[in-house]
Amino acid sequence: MPGLPSFKDFIQGLKDDLKGTIMYIAFIVISVLFGILQSSSKKTTDRLEKQIKDCGENSRANSFTAKVENDQLRGQIVELMGNFKELKGEINALKKLGIIKE
Repeated sequence: MPGLPSFKDFIQGLKDDLKGTIMYIAFIVISVLFGILQSSSKKTTDRLEKQIKDCGENSRANSFTAKVENDQLRGQIVELMGNFKELKGEINALKKLGIIKE
Protein backbone atom coordinates (compact mmCIF):
# COMPACT_ATOMS: atom_id res chain seq x y z
CA MET A 1 0.00 0.00 0.00
CA PRO A 2 1.42 3.35 -0.94
CA GLY A 3 2.22 5.72 1.90
CA LEU A 4 2.57 3.06 4.60
CA PRO A 5 5.99 1.70 5.50
CA SER A 6 6.50 -2.02 5.64
CA PHE A 7 6.64 -3.67 9.02
CA LYS A 8 10.37 -4.30 8.54
CA ASP A 9 10.94 -0.58 7.88
CA PHE A 10 8.87 0.31 10.93
CA ILE A 11 10.94 -1.97 13.19
CA GLN A 12 14.18 -0.60 11.69
CA GLY A 13 12.94 2.93 12.39
CA LEU A 14 12.28 2.02 16.02
CA LYS A 15 15.80 0.61 16.31
CA ASP A 16 17.41 3.66 14.71
CA ASP A 17 15.60 6.28 16.82
CA LEU A 18 15.89 5.01 20.41
CA LYS A 19 14.52 8.21 22.01
CA GLY A 20 11.49 8.17 19.71
CA THR A 21 10.93 4.49 20.42
CA ILE A 22 10.96 5.10 24.18
CA MET A 23 8.52 8.00 23.78
CA TYR A 24 6.28 5.85 21.57
CA ILE A 25 6.25 2.99 24.09
CA ALA A 26 5.67 5.41 26.98
CA PHE A 27 2.70 6.93 25.12
CA ILE A 28 1.19 3.48 24.55
CA VAL A 29 1.72 2.47 28.20
CA ILE A 30 0.18 5.71 29.48
CA SER A 31 -2.80 5.28 27.13
CA VAL A 32 -3.36 1.71 28.31
CA LEU A 33 -3.05 2.68 31.98
CA PHE A 34 -5.49 5.55 31.47
CA GLY A 35 -7.98 3.15 29.87
CA ILE A 36 -7.62 0.70 32.78
CA LEU A 37 -8.06 3.52 35.30
CA GLN A 38 -11.20 4.80 33.56
CA SER A 39 -12.66 1.28 33.46
CA SER A 40 -11.91 0.70 37.13
CA SER A 41 -13.33 4.10 38.06
CA LYS A 42 -16.56 3.38 36.16
CA LYS A 43 -16.97 0.01 37.88
CA THR A 44 -16.40 1.61 41.28
CA THR A 45 -18.85 4.41 40.50
CA ASP A 46 -21.51 1.96 39.36
CA ARG A 47 -21.01 -0.18 42.47
CA LEU A 48 -21.23 2.84 44.78
CA GLU A 49 -24.37 4.13 43.03
CA LYS A 50 -25.99 0.71 43.47
CA GLN A 51 -25.05 0.64 47.15
CA ILE A 52 -26.49 4.15 47.65
CA LYS A 53 -29.72 3.07 45.94
CA ASP A 54 -29.91 -0.04 48.15
CA CYS A 55 -29.30 2.07 51.26
CA GLY A 56 -32.13 4.39 50.26
CA GLU A 57 -34.50 1.45 49.77
CA ASN A 58 -33.43 -0.08 53.09
CA SER A 59 -33.91 3.20 54.93
CA ARG A 60 -37.45 3.57 53.53
CA ALA A 61 -38.26 -0.01 54.55
CA ASN A 62 -36.79 0.53 58.03
CA SER A 63 -38.69 3.79 58.39
CA PHE A 64 -41.98 2.08 57.52
CA THR A 65 -41.23 -0.78 59.93
CA ALA A 66 -40.43 1.66 62.74
CA LYS A 67 -43.64 3.62 62.08
CA VAL A 68 -45.75 0.45 62.20
CA GLU A 69 -44.04 -0.69 65.41
CA ASN A 70 -44.54 2.76 66.98
CA ASP A 71 -48.22 2.72 66.07
CA GLN A 72 -48.59 -0.74 67.61
CA LEU A 73 -46.80 0.36 70.79
CA ARG A 74 -48.93 3.50 70.98
CA GLY A 75 -52.06 1.34 70.76
CA GLN A 76 -50.79 -0.96 73.48
CA ILE A 77 -49.98 2.00 75.75
CA VAL A 78 -53.46 3.46 75.26
CA GLU A 79 -54.98 0.05 76.07
CA LEU A 80 -52.75 -0.31 79.14
CA MET A 81 -53.70 3.16 80.39
CA GLY A 82 -57.37 2.27 79.97
CA ASN A 83 -56.83 -0.93 81.94
CA PHE A 84 -55.09 1.03 84.74
CA LYS A 85 -58.00 3.47 84.94
CA GLU A 86 -60.43 0.55 85.07
CA LEU A 87 -58.39 -1.11 87.79
CA LYS A 88 -58.25 2.15 89.75
CA GLY A 89 -62.03 2.43 89.51
CA GLU A 90 -62.47 -1.15 90.76
CA ILE A 91 -60.08 -0.51 93.66
CA ASN A 92 -62.05 2.62 94.59
CA ALA A 93 -65.30 0.63 94.45
CA LEU A 94 -63.81 -2.05 96.71
CA LYS A 95 -62.65 0.66 99.13
CA LYS A 96 -66.17 2.16 99.23
CA LEU A 97 -67.60 -1.27 99.97
CA GLY A 98 -65.07 -1.68 102.76
CA ILE A 99 -63.46 -4.80 101.27
CA ILE A 100 -60.10 -3.03 100.92
CA LYS A 101 -58.86 -0.77 103.66
CA GLU A 102 -56.24 1.90 103.15
